[in-house]
Amino acid sequence: MSLLALDEAFDPEHESVPRGLLTTVTLTQALGDADTRAPLWILTTDAQMTSGTDAVSGLDQATVWGLARVLATEIPQRWGGIVDLPAAPDATAITLLGRILAGADVADQWAVRGARTLTRRLTRTSISENPAWEPSGTVLITGGTGALGAHVARGLATHGAEHLVLLSRQGMDAPGATALRDELAACGAAVTVVGCDIGDRAALNAVLDQIPDQQPLTAVVHAAGQLDDSTIDKLTPDQMNRALRAKLLGAVNLHEATRNRDLSAFVLFSSLAGTFGSFGQSNYAPGNAYLDALAAQRRAMGLPAISIAWGPWAGAGMSAALRRVEEWNGVPALAVDRALAALHRVVHHPDPNVVVAEVDWPFWHEAAGADTLDPMYRSLTGESGGGPDRKPDRIPALRARVEAAPAAEREQLLLEAVRRIVGSVLGHDSPAAIDADRAFRDLGFDSLAAVELRNRLAAETGLRLPPAVVFDHPTVRDLVRYLLDGLAVPVMAEELSFTDQLDRLEVSLGAAATGLDQSTRLQWAARLQALAIACSESDPTSVAADLESATDEDLFDFIRTEFGRS
Repeated sequence: MSLLALDEAFDPEHESVPRGLLTTVTLTQALGDADTRAPLWILTTDAQMTSGTDAVSGLDQATVWGLARVLATEIPQRWGGIVDLPAAPDATAITLLGRILAGADVADQWAVRGARTLTRRLTRTSISENPAWEPSGTVLITGGTGALGAHVARGLATHGAEHLVLLSRQGMDAPGATALRDELAACGAAVTVVGCDIGDRAALNAVLDQIPDQQPLTAVVHAAGQLDDSTIDKLTPDQMNRALRAKLLGAVNLHEATRNRDLSAFVLFSSLAGTFGSFGQSNYAPGNAYLDALAAQRRAMGLPAISIAWGPWAGAGMSAALRRVEEWNGVPALAVDRALAALHRVVHHPDPNVVVAEVDWPFWHEAAGADTLDPMYRSLTGESGGGPDRKPDRIPALRARVEAAPAAEREQLLLEAVRRIVGSVLGHDSPAAIDADRAFRDLGFDSLAAVELRNRLAAETGLRLPPAVVFDHPTVRDLVRYLLDGLAVPVMAEELSFTDQLDRLEVSLGAAATGLDQSTRLQWAARLQALAIACSESDPTSVAADLESATDEDLFDFIRTEFGRS
């Protein structure tokens, strides 16, 4: 049980990173280096909202909840869970904590409140009845010249925003900034594009001070973010600092700089990474989980806030590789017009945390590679416990080919297929460039490519593969042998020569006879002798009868005489 997350001070050398998050990452890496198999449990206090009116005082600890979702995906064999206690836990809370740790429930996300233990759940909600957001005055958009911010700006301009302030690090030097400004102006909005590091509180205050009084600031959309993905074992403090500066520190500065202004909307663009977890996103999920907690805190303070955990938008806001991974995980990209329509309806939703995404739940569960369904999703999938009951409509094509092939050809067939898929993931036109004995990392695989390969192999073989399968089997040849074991295609006896069958029998007997007592070994020997004699010119009937009535000493004499063995 780790209590490291309770340290809410920020690391002095990495000002955007809560020390509790940093030390939890370090602990996880150390446990992996030591090959520790005991499940890791993490404790936080008041870091999660359990009702729509909860205040969240452990804001910085919320980052560890985002990390936890990724740990459950990346290291399931070493993962226990995460528990949020009240800020001042009493004896009852400690007793309930003990019951959670000793329990057999598959849930791994818990909160203790009063005399109750709660688990996290996602439920469907409707936004059609929510009042539409009608922007007015000045709306500030962080990440405003990026692909996602630009889409939001266009949507706001067409919905009546009078003045748009687009913040980005590069300002007017950002690619496409001039064309975007002119496009928005043509929609009737005044546009100001400003270069600003929102992690710098003084620089942000200077921008806010320049907003004209006749068009006061009425809304903030925080869409800034920086991808610097890594698996947990490779994550560094510098990477964490870069990713959290815009997402977390920027949100803190926006909150503090505008809390006394009369805003109608404070919109935080979170991500599914902080809610679902995703392999390779240990550096992205924590900041998004922080946004969720910040929205809950602002609501408890009587301030407007909504944190939207978005699925991928088509053509916006992420790398093409990451978007492919989401699609292979059963989360296809949202059409931009649908995403913008949802944005205007969800801003005034009664809950401060919402997920907006297209999800194929049965497919998503299959892609997750879990034998047991996380209770968090049960109300959405219609499942009550274990894996989906549905059976595949057909045997996946690659599996069918492997099963139909002669035994001697199966490994080569699968090797060629995996090389083809690997080449496709890496963008090669031909599998010829893929060396089956070269490490995946040397071939150019990163965490996102590993997820894409794993999902494609799962789809083509029908196997439920663990998220880290590519890193656990570091070459194509290693991975192929693992897949062959998983397919467990039975080798029919008629496919083997009689000599091959005898060789297999010899190996099997040698392994099975270890540790047998003398009497059992003699009984086995008698049967084998009878079989051997049946293949010779001797009369098997008379020999078998003699063996049935023979004593142990007679059997030993028979073996010595017939085979020269002692």
